[in-house]
Amino acid sequence: MQPPRSHLHDIRRPPARQPRLVVPARALAAKQPAVSPPDTTRHLKRRLAKTAHKAEVLSRTAQPQPVKRSWPRIKIFRARTMATGLAMASIVALTGYVSVDTWLTNRKVEAQFVQAAPAKDEAAAKLPPKKRQAQEGKDETPVSSATLANYAVAPSKPRAIYIDKLGVSARLLPVGVNPNGNMQAPLNIFDAGWYTGSS
Repeated sequence: MQPPRSHLHDIRRPPARQPRLVVPARALAAKQPAVSPPDTTRHLKRRLAKTAHKAEVLSRTAQPQPVKRSWPRIKIFRARTMATGLAMASIVALTGYVSVDTWLTNRKVEAQFVQAAPAKDEAAAKLPPKKRQAQEGKDETPVSSATLANYAVAPSKPRAIYIDKLGVSARLLPVGVNPNGNMQAPLNIFDAGWYTGSS
């Protein structure tokens, strides 16, 4: 059964054309802002930079990575380094030997010459401190040359004082401090004293 003729006529009829809007070129140019042509060199530089970066990444991944060792590397010392180390070690050893030998020699010499009992003024040592202070400088008995010659002290202590032009020779007796804080003086006026708290 065929469709009615009017229906076939509707299918074959071309669609109605809509009227086209014609805009003058001057008006179109006034509405749209002017567009500058694209910067081809900048665009090309960016593309080249991206391509170079990709190529570098690919080359790095393609290269075999070195295998890291888990044990420390043994350093090989050069001949100059070893010679310097041996020279320094020999200098340190020689210095240590000389120091120890000097210390031992000093101890031996000190043990030979130092006397066990230091020199004392026996007469002053027998008196109590207050009585000794009262007797200082009151004994006017001359000290004989034999007493001065027999007076012995340790090598590190002062023994006597001599002034040849004045004809003075006197023993140096160790003195300390009196109870009132004054420095002691020898009992005999012909003796001299050195303070034991000084060098």
